[in-house]
Amino acid sequence: MGYLVCDKCRGYYKLEPDESPDDFEEECECGGKLEVVFDLSNVFEDIYCPQCGYKNPGITLFCRECGAYLKMEGKSLMMDSSK
Repeated sequence: MGYLVCDKCRGYYKLEPDESPDDFEEECECGGKLEVVFDLSNVFEDIYCPQCGYKNPGITLFCRECGAYLKMEGKSLMMDSSK
């Protein structure tokens, strides 16, 4: 078993025992590329909010201190000012 993780929006899906990564498209609904991983802790390291500097768990999409929306672009973190 493993997870499909989007490199853009950080969305992920836990594969069921009877599912294979080949059963899915290679692209997320957001346009990012889906990658197969077996341990989410390797993907979602702690991240610092670019607005206030607060250290957030890597799986967080919103800063737990100031509420800023955190958006991934490739491997770098940035704030999405369109939200």
